[in-house]
Amino acid sequence: MNKSVYIVAASLFAGGLSLHAAAGCCPVDAASNFHKASDKQAQTFSEAELFTLLGQFMAFSGGIYDLKFSEEELTVFAEGMALPLVEADAFAGVEDEQIEAAVEEAMARLEAAEAGEELPALSADTPRYLGYVVALQSGIVGLGLSAEEGEKVRSGALLGARLEAPSEEMQAAMEPLSALMDARIQKLMAEQGLDSGDDRSAAEHKAEAEAFLAQLAEDESNLQVADSGLRFLILEEGNGEKPSSGDTVRVHYHGTLIDGTVFDSSVQRGQPADFPLRGVVPGFAEGLQQVGEGGKVRLFIPSHLAYGDQARPGSPIPGGALIIFDCELIAVNP
Repeated sequence: MNKSVYIVAASLFAGGLSLHAAAGCCPVDAASNFHKASDKQAQTFSEAELFTLLGQFMAFSGGIYDLKFSEEELTVFAEGMALPLVEADAFAGVEDEQIEAAVEEAMARLEAAEAGEELPALSADTPRYLGYVVALQSGIVGLGLSAEEGEKVRSGALLGARLEAPSEEMQAAMEPLSALMDARIQKLMAEQGLDSGDDRSAAEHKAEAEAFLAQLAEDESNLQVADSGLRFLILEEGNGEKPSSGDTVRVHYHGTLIDGTVFDSSVQRGQPADFPLRGVVPGFAEGLQQVGEGGKVRLFIPSHLAYGDQARPGSPIPGGALIIFDCELIAVNP
């Protein structure tokens, strides 16, 4: 499979499946959600427990509950999700078309489930490929886990795929899990020389973002600033209802860095994306709630509302980077 499938699969999955918190290059992002602060009392977790919880997060974030997997399908899915975290080239022989076919089957099953119809059967390899897509969504494929750590992730996925809502334990583990992932990612990047192609530090990117936003405030009299730090320009108000944080929306979006580098664009793909607002990075979710159906908004999202200070392997977005999205809210889905 060529490297472009990282974006292809993520975009396909974000375009239809119910992502609850879901790689590293589109609005939907599971790994960035590990950085959300938890209000739960601090707890101590062993690494083994955290890798099990990682599996729960990943499967839950993939919206696998909605697919109503059988026990056999769930087992195959969990194996497919955990394996590429251990072996980066585990799916090297899989073609993009096979991923696309798996996603199409999953979409058909979701539609049947929503309509209360009999669930169509899935091809034997589809749950495995969907597991790989969820792993891609996490942004941590090839993390270099040990076989034992991979088994913990797999066992966690068996539970996470049955969850409709995150457990208290999952919420309490967000901060220590974030720290563990950051440490592993930085270790991997140091060992393999992986980076975004930009050797500036997160602090330098943040300073660049501050200067950019200061100039933007001078240039754009209609610029609005939210309490969170999000900046946005409403290009068209829209005539329909505004979404709430629990809604699923259909959106056309075009995402760039400050220098104009495009990191993801449904506009370029020619196909809008559907995803729940609870599953996208915070700044994207907040920004889309500013307009009604048919509205357009330009979002300037600082790193603390986007992908944080740690770049992830394979991601074109540097740590600490401000990202910009032009969004058209096509519909608030029922």
